[in-house]
Amino acid sequence: MGPYRRIRTMTRIISRLETPRLYLELINDDDPRALLSSCLTPFFPWRSEAQLQETAVHRLLFYTSPNPPSNYKVTLKELHKKIGIIGFFKWDPQEKTGTIGFSIDKLFRNQGLMTEACSAFIDAWFDRGKMEWIEGKCQPDNFASEKVLIRSGMKKIKTVEEPLFKESRLYTLHVYGISRPEWQILKCRKTSSRTSPEVQG
Repeated sequence: MGPYRRIRTMTRIISRLETPRLYLELINDDDPRALLSSCLTPFFPWRSEAQLQETAVHRLLFYTSPNPPSNYKVTLKELHKKIGIIGFFKWDPQEKTGTIGFSIDKLFRNQGLMTEACSAFIDAWFDRGKMEWIEGKCQPDNFASEKVLIRSGMKKIKTVEEPLFKESRLYTLHVYGISRPEWQILKCRKTSSRTSPEVQG
């Protein structure tokens, strides 16, 4: 079984997640247009509106790419509305490591929704996906994403200089990560009042 097929097999097991406020479901062909607004970011203040739209399209293409097919639309139960995207945009099936990426519509930020989605995603992929290492990256001034990564159990590992998406420009990025053993310890410490994500095949 090749790496791509192995990923698809794992993803079929984790085709849908449910948290108290959200559904996380694999992205399909009908979703990209509805999800475009969630990929707009405030962290490129020097760009024009057209450039921001272009960046949003690039982000959307990354998050909806079928390779690996591990990317989910985030739907708010209360409104039945697609509000964000979360998934792996880098993947090593042999080493069982992945780099997580996420984006949420600005109207739904600062409500703990992406932390809820990210925690459920990480739990599911360590538990059912048998990952060994999951990491995330953010710009130094992206405090919202940094908070999501930390609240999801990650610790800062290092700082790197890397391009974003299809750009040649290098950006300073903080790298956060969590290993399977670290996740298992955190899982044991969870209070009984916290609801675990419901995984459906």
